[in-house]
Amino acid sequence: MDTTIFCNAIGMTVFELTSKIPEDWHNVYNDNFVFVYRHNTADAFCIFACDNNRIVRTLDIKKKKNGKYESIFIHTGLFENLDSYNAIKNDEDIMERIAKIYGNKFPVCFELERKLALRRFYQKMDGKPVYNSTSLCNNNKQWRTVSDNGNECTTDFIIIPDKWTDLWGTDDEQTIYDDIEDFVYSTVGYDSGYDFPTGREITLRWSFKRLPCGVGIVHDRGIDW
Repeated sequence: MDTTIFCNAIGMTVFELTSKIPEDWHNVYNDNFVFVYRHNTADAFCIFACDNNRIVRTLDIKKKKNGKYESIFIHTGLFENLDSYNAIKNDEDIMERIAKIYGNKFPVCFELERKLALRRFYQKMDGKPVYNSTSLCNNNKQWRTVSDNGNECTTDFIIIPDKWTDLWGTDDEQTIYDDIEDFVYSTVGYDSGYDFPTGREITLRWSFKRLPCGVGIVHDRGIDW
């Protein structure tokens, strides 16, 4: 069973990896972000996931031993290059997709690795104005972000175009709230989904206000200790 190509997969594009996968592996599942390949003869499969840029970020090979599948090779690149809040959000989405495919949670060791990577990112960001240079008014879903000195709490700001001019003050104003909520949680928002601390970043609160130049949104987040 040839696994050579998988050992160097992290950082490749999906196209580059899939074009080099040996013929004794065949694709059995993909949803554009998560891919599963099964071996033609050995009872084994490979699962890997990519980010929005189609770069492979994590990969695991499992083989059946004593009636259950066990990892014979596992490597995650999820937390090696967290250099933006978008990267954090992308990797959170990847973890959720992989957990859904596996049918269980990510290994605890990955949770610790993620928490440490988040701390490193906050420490790098703190006190560096370049991380806060994004214009408040933009159409690219790019938030301006600041954090406290302890890097435990973070506030995101953005002003987006007001596309709801006919809805303000009407019975349909709830549509504005729903649209902005979708925008928040599709860009910087997090929902723990658990009643106990997870060590992950979560949304603490968010709000919006109509302004002469658009709609201003404020989003606060922190670590779910």
